[in-house]
Amino acid sequence: MVELAVTPDRRWNATTAELLAATTAAGFSALGAFADRAGPDVRQLYDDAQVRCHEMLALVVSDDDGETIRSAQALAGAAAVMGAEWVLTAFSCPLTAETAPIVQRSAAIIAEAGAAMAVEFSPLGPISSVRSTLGVVGVVDSAISAENRGVRATR
Repeated sequence: MVELAVTPDRRWNATTAELLAATTAAGFSALGAFADRAGPDVRQLYDDAQVRCHEMLALVVSDDDGETIRSAQALAGAAAVMGAEWVLTAFSCPLTAETAPIVQRSAAIIAEAGAAMAVEFSPLGPISSVRSTLGVVGVVDSAISAENRGVRATR
């Protein structure tokens, strides 16, 4: 099965209702959301439009563990409210021995909320290839498996 989903952009001026209408008009079945725009009222708009929220945007992993963890917690809460399966995750720093625990803790927080970390790579950032992305996935999988959090509820 193929599902078409829209990842919104902060530069778009459309309201959530307008984005949902455009999503359905174009034949897409899912629309991502920003955590600061999530909530029960927004979830109701998605439900009324019969559009699934597939992802929350976006965790930016940095070498500031406090900021990254606070952001992961907010995104995990928003994912739980919106029923999102994924928290899109980008990196402003490379994966190192120092940042790996931050990534692992963030992934665990997200998993506790019933979602999973979706790692985005970009040739313009420190996670710039499929190989480096798979390195992140390996670090996350080992932490999640070690804490027995690999299973999440079906929505």
